[in-house]
Amino acid sequence: MSKHIANFNVGASFRARWRPGAISFSPSAALALLLVAAFMLIGARFGKLYSDTGAGFAIRPPSGWYYLNKSRSYHVRFYDKNYEAFIIIDSTPTDGRVMIDDEFEDFIKVQNNKIKHSVPSFKVVETRLVSVNGQRSLRTKATFKAGSNKVGMKIYYLPAEDQVFILTTICPLAASSSWDRVFNETLGTFTLLE
Repeated sequence: MSKHIANFNVGASFRARWRPGAISFSPSAALALLLVAAFMLIGARFGKLYSDTGAGFAIRPPSGWYYLNKSRSYHVRFYDKNYEAFIIIDSTPTDGRVMIDDEFEDFIKVQNNKIKHSVPSFKVVETRLVSVNGQRSLRTKATFKAGSNKVGMKIYYLPAEDQVFILTTICPLAASSSWDRVFNETLGTFTLLE
């Protein structure tokens, strides 16, 4: 069972008036048509719901993206057809629910140091409090070099019951402004399962 996200209730009267040569709509009908079109476009941006009941989460990846979930390094990795942008979801077990406090920030520093150990060019730009679909989390924004390319990485540390989810987005730094919207919208669909 997933946690409730939001309800959208669009109430508008839909009246069309026929006049020779034209159809006119009431303002509320026109607004309703625009909202329906917007919801249709939003739905088209996402692929099928990906749910991992064992790990306790669900997410809607971007439409047309591929996924790999046969790794011991993470729960699932989504990637675009050009293998340029990635969303990786993993978690690490904890002893009960974790609070976002100084101890949690120390945990994140340890995690970031582990990355630095395996990727020497890894450099933290900032770590700050953010929200992922209404859930408080800390995000580390970082860069690293992959060959001659500079890569942007955002790591969201999201506390949950008995685990911390680690949601990572990766793309070339030069293309990050293009991918940030896709990443933000996709992470906005991340849901904890009960």
